[in-house]
Amino acid sequence: MASPAPTIRYVLPSELHPISTSSFAIDNLRNPSPSDLDIVELAQSIIDQGVRVPLIAFTDPTTKQLTIKDGHRRHVAALLASDLHPDLNLKIPVVIERTPVTALSLLIDQVTTNSSAPPTPLQLATRVELALRHGANVPSLAKAFGKSTTYLYSLIELLNAPPEIIEAVRQNVLSATAATELLKDSPSPADAVTALATATKDNNGNKVTSKHLKLSPPSSAKKLQKRISDALKSYPNAKAMKSCLETATNSNDGSEI
Repeated sequence: MASPAPTIRYVLPSELHPISTSSFAIDNLRNPSPSDLDIVELAQSIIDQGVRVPLIAFTDPTTKQLTIKDGHRRHVAALLASDLHPDLNLKIPVVIERTPVTALSLLIDQVTTNSSAPPTPLQLATRVELALRHGANVPSLAKAFGKSTTYLYSLIELLNAPPEIIEAVRQNVLSATAATELLKDSPSPADAVTALATATKDNNGNKVTSKHLKLSPPSSAKKLQKRISDALKSYPNAKAMKSCLETATNSNDGSEI
């Protein structure tokens, strides 16, 4: 049976409610503020041209309120525009979805249909953790989000990192990939924090990536290094050594040895 066709209504900004106030108690993926520069600029555009791209909303099955699924930035900007120019009598277009919603479907939609920008690694990590609590599994989430299961598992581990590591990722001082590698490589969380502090200092406060951290090679690289070392001991001359290196390089798909 086909899903009911969505309908578009024009409503006052005050008639819409953020998902954080819904009966599902799911926080917004982002929390735009009327003081944000991009929101102020968007409000001015709405004053001049109105809201051109419809928001997506659904009727909360418990509160019966019209709840925003996608378009929280436009909603905050429309509220600001209405406050600045109450004479506008601004109404905004809203696509109202009729299909039933669940907490899990909302969490997935927050990642896959957000129209402003993709979620940061930490934002995606929190969505994954919440989705797992609502009955999802990592393989299904990986397929829905277009990510590998390994990546999602690493994000889950990141949420359990020391606060210093999480804050460094949040402030874009440390890449999420480097953070997960650092946590795996360090004997303890405290050692990871110390290594981050050292790398940040050595990098003059610039963003720390994997190449700035003194990490041990992954197990596959260690095995390859040992193979090369053992092989080189068996070849006393330069020609044989060159042949050995070429063989090792080919077996490593041309990657750096």
